[in-house]
Order: sequence, then C-alpha cells, then structure tokens
Amino acid sequence: MNAQHASPIVAPKGLTAPTRQLGLEHAADGGWNVAAGELPLPAATLSAAALDHNIATMARWCEQHGALLAPHGKTTMAPALFARQLAAGAWGITVSSARQAQVAVAAGAQRVIVAHQVVDPIQLADLAALARRVEVFVFVDSVAGYDRLAAHAARDARLAVLVEIGIPGVRTGVRTAAELHDLLARLRSDGRLPVAGVAAFEGLLPAIRRTLPEEFGALAPTTEAVSAYLRSVAEMIAGARDRGLLDPAAIVTAGGSAAFDLVVDILGGVAGPLVLRSGCYVTHDHGLYDYQSPLEARNDPALSPADALRAALALWAHVVSQPEPGVAIVGLGRRDAGDDVAMPMPLERVLGPGRREPLRGWTMDQMWDQHARLRAHDGATALTVGDVLVFGVSHPCTTLDKWRALLEIDEADRVVGVLETWF
Repeated sequence: MNAQHASPIVAPKGLTAPTRQLGLEHAADGGWNVAAGELPLPAATLSAAALDHNIATMARWCEQHGALLAPHGKTTMAPALFARQLAAGAWGITVSSARQAQVAVAAGAQRVIVAHQVVDPIQLADLAALARRVEVFVFVDSVAGYDRLAAHAARDARLAVLVEIGIPGVRTGVRTAAELHDLLARLRSDGRLPVAGVAAFEGLLPAIRRTLPEEFGALAPTTEAVSAYLRSVAEMIAGARDRGLLDPAAIVTAGGSAAFDLVVDILGGVAGPLVLRSGCYVTHDHGLYDYQSPLEARNDPALSPADALRAALALWAHVVSQPEPGVAIVGLGRRDAGDDVAMPMPLERVLGPGRREPLRGWTMDQMWDQHARLRAHDGATALTVGDVLVFGVSHPCTTLDKWRALLEIDEADRVVGVLETWF
C-alpha cells in the first residue's frame, strides 16, 4: 500500500498512540494515570465508583417502587455500560434508531424500546430483522406510521407497537383522548401488529426541585406542568381501558431522568407494568440534573448519601493561555463538550494523582471549537499556563456524544477501563 494513503496509527481522543496496538478493550492495561500527565488532554473521564453506585442505586429504587427500567441508551451509547445496566436488572434498553437498537442487542439486551417514530424503510427493515431475535417495541402516533412499520414485519417477528401520547405544541404523539382512542381502535381492528401499550415522555416539561442559578434561567422550583401532563396521560389510559381499547395488562412507559418519581406516583397502576426510560442517571451531572433529579441529595433532605446519585462525568483540560488579566483560555471546546443547557463548570485544579483542590472564582463565558474562555472573579484561584483543570457538565448527552473513548478512572485517577462509544 502506498504509504501516502495508509491508515494513520492514531488513538481516539484522550488516549495515546499505543492504544491502537493494544485495542480499546485492553487499553486500561497501559497503566496510565490521567492526573500524572500520562495521557493527552482534553479527556473525558467517568468515575468507576460513581458509575457502579448510580447503576445500583437506580436499580434498587425501581425495585422498591415497583417499576421496570429500560434505560435510554442514547445517553452513553457505550455497550459496556449497557451490559452493566442489564446485569443490574434492567428490563431492556431504550434507543432512538435501528442502529442504536443493534448496538443494544449486541450488548445483550433481549428487549428494546424504540422511543421514536421510525419511518425510514432501511431502519424499519433492520428493526424487523432484530425482532426475529429479541422483543422490539416501536412508538407509533398515526395510522400512516403504523402502516409503514407493519409493512416490514415478518410473520415470526416479535415486533409490537407502543402508542405515544405527546405534549401539545411540542414533539410527536397523539394530543387528545379522542385521537388516542381512535388510533387504538383502528390498530386493534387491523391486527397486523400487536399493541403492547402506551408511551409518554414528560422530560420536555420543567421538573425543578431547587431554584435554578442564573446560568440556567433562575427559575423557581416547579413540577406543576409535568404533573398535569402525567395526570392527563393517566386519564387517557383509563379511558382507553374503560372502552376496551387497551388491555389491562398493557405496558405503560415514560420517565426521563428528572421526574421518574412523579411518573411512578401518577402512572403506576393505571394499566400493566410501568417501564421507566431514564438514561442520564447513569452519569448524573454537575448541572441541570443536580437541580432536577429526585435522587439528588440536595433536592430531598430525607435522602441518605447512599441513596443519592453521584456525578460521574468530568472533562480534563490544560490552561493554554492567559492573554489578559483575569482571563484563562483552556484547551476544551464545542468539539469536546456540549453547551445546549449551560457551559462546562470549572470544578478543580489537579495537583497530582488523586489530589485536587477546588477551583474558586472562575466561570466559563465563551466556547469555540477547540478553546474556551474562563473569567476570574474576586478570590479566584491563581492559575498558570499548563495547569490541569477538571470541569463538570450539564446534560451529559451532548458531551458524551463527542467522545469515542471514555476513560473510567478510580479514586487515584488511574485508568481502570476504556469504554467505547457507538454514536
């Protein structure tokens, strides 16, 4: 092969060239320590202890509250984490596309919820093929969508429909009880695919447990809108059952990572099994979910630390420039972190393996592709070029999708695993 066109021997972002020779599944064998300067920055790390704790905590909470869990895989798209969630008792994995479903099944999922209106013919064919191996449940909110799905269903496929109830003015889903009842009646009379149950998603409505700071909009605590929506869903399901349009044992599924407690309180018992689809609980965050999650200790004084989620995800970057007084530029940008909810939050300065100090008085106020600007306030920690800083994020989904390899680290910052993602 012409050397000019040879594949470059490079590692995923956050790792070194020898990783290519080891393979990602053995990358932790390199014995690297992120805090010792042995890996290139920026890097995305996940606390092994926090991951294990969060997976076990959510599994225990669901068991205690009589709910099943099909965590949304699009949060991490990390098969190794899917396998750990399934091993902890997850009923299935939720996804948004046929490709994501294939990743979940490869990780061991025997049930997949496709929380999306799938109309693409290639994806529909792929889902039908998967349904010959595992149970596949797909959202539908129209006869047209159902017809496209049913046209691809094989006779021996375990493919079923979940009729989605939406929020007026927002995304997909039927809007009214009349629409739900009409669609259920038409699907039941058609009979090509079984109607397994009803789906909803309350996560587009605010579930705020503590007053949000200025960067999140300074909103006061409220769960009124999400509770009202869930009550309307419960009434629509009850009406469908009363009319004989929905089996009393039908699945009901809802539950993002901010209001799953309200989902259990309001939708539990309206039909058959209740399946939560929370995804971000696995990493939690230092931002929005910190103010929303019912399993955040500061949101519930009665919650013990053992029963509260812990932020697992962090980003590491160097200070690369101090071009003006009170300004520090770090080697971290929109290619590394999401800012759809808020910019990354400076948390700590790294002093050495397992040693960090709080980073005081700095906020991020601008991000570019590869850089971000920090500004100092009164009492700010002194920084210098080359310092390594640790950042938290808000809404982990839009940061995790920027990394092919996530470094799982122990309390001493040693890499104990490398989690490959399939975004």
